[in-house]
Amino acid sequence: MTDLNPHAQQMADESMVRTLDAQARAIWPQEVPLLRRYALPAAPDILDAGCGTGEALGMLATRYPAARRVGLDIALPMIEAARSRKGEHRSALSRLAASFRGTGVPSAGFVAGDIAALPFAAGAFDLLWSNLALQWVNDVPRAIGEFHRVLAIEGLAMFTTFGPDTLQELRAAFREVDARPHVSRFLDMHDIGDMLVHAGFADPVMHMERITLTYAEPIAMMRDLKAIGATNATRARPRGLFGRERWSRALAALAACLWPCLSAVPAQAELNVYAAASLREVFTRIDGAPKYNFAGSNQLQLQIENGAPADVFASASPQEAQALFRAGRCTRPQTFATNKLVLIVPKDNPGRVGSVYGLRSGGRRLAIGAPGVPIGAYTRSVLRRLGLTRILQTNAVSQEPNVSSIVAKVALGSADAGFAYVTDARIAADRVRAIRLPRHAQPPVRYQVCQVVRAGVDAGGARAFIAKVRSRRGRGLLRAGGFGLPPAP
Repeated sequence: MTDLNPHAQQMADESMVRTLDAQARAIWPQEVPLLRRYALPAAPDILDAGCGTGEALGMLATRYPAARRVGLDIALPMIEAARSRKGEHRSALSRLAASFRGTGVPSAGFVAGDIAALPFAAGAFDLLWSNLALQWVNDVPRAIGEFHRVLAIEGLAMFTTFGPDTLQELRAAFREVDARPHVSRFLDMHDIGDMLVHAGFADPVMHMERITLTYAEPIAMMRDLKAIGATNATRARPRGLFGRERWSRALAALAACLWPCLSAVPAQAELNVYAAASLREVFTRIDGAPKYNFAGSNQLQLQIENGAPADVFASASPQEAQALFRAGRCTRPQTFATNKLVLIVPKDNPGRVGSVYGLRSGGRRLAIGAPGVPIGAYTRSVLRRLGLTRILQTNAVSQEPNVSSIVAKVALGSADAGFAYVTDARIAADRVRAIRLPRHAQPPVRYQVCQVVRAGVDAGGARAFIAKVRSRRGRGLLRAGGFGLPPAP
């Protein structure tokens, strides 16, 4: 949760309007291919949450001419600017198509309101679009919960926000002057991913892209930040004037930081490790330096196939890593750990589940992995070996995108039982209880790791990371986390 002054987010001027228009146009071409992957109704209901000047609403009208579009922003001047120019951004092609149909594109509606308290009924929208707005919200989990509430079943939420490394040069420069907060703190995408899971979103996919802007001098960077309204809105900010002498020191420190960053730092400063969700705890202990993307192995495989900037891929089953290897997308995968499945129930066990066989009576809420996810495939293998596949029809089953989502659902009491790895059950031992499964039903759970093959890959960093995972220390941490180990390399 950020600690921002909400009143500081309700102001706008003409320079902000111009800059935010350019910002929206820069993001749109990158997001259109993603929209094309998802099937929405022919005339979807669309909410642009944090619409600013309404630039994206015009672009969305080009993509979905028959859509009902609503723009919401907390700043009334932004709403007024969007309302006054809502017809400007229709393309010539969309206007021509509308003339042939004898109809126009439905006008967009505009509402001044708060993302964290959306003034709309539940299930009102098929698509929720939000471009660079979440970073200005104090209570991000609440805002994401509101996103989920107003989306229809099978609806799509798509958003962008700043990551924790944004403006790191400016943050470092101000630290040379004083210890007071001068730059907002931005959330890590993995924390946002967890919030999405807890809010009830299915199959959340997070992607990070590093964008570097180059300025000839520090003051040009400061002018751009002011133009988009990115002032210091934290409650703990200094209230007095900064002062000419301290301002000069800050600019000098920023210049000293920027020039080495522009000339000496390689294009990719961090190793990107894409790993199965069940590896989150142990991988961050083995090496805390890389940029991690933890999710379902099948989701990560799809991201890599679509060009995601991964350097290392670690999957919870051989299937995903081997598929990338066969396609020439990674080096030969190596098995580095094994695992076992358990049945987990909430600590107070309200469903009174004593064993996996107790699920035969039906009527309970059961969380399992989706079919394409390793934990889902392993679970179905266990049930086949035990002759219990019928429990998927006699219980209310939710199919989750990864094991973290299963554990969260059971821990929160949203499910009476779920199938998870023993390692995840150990991590959540204060909230869930693990019930052993018969040994003969256990499938062989093998984790494999490989270096991704792509242009610009950090091959040296990837090899070093894999060596750490397979080292004596790495194997010790895996064993301490409850994983099994293959023979030492």
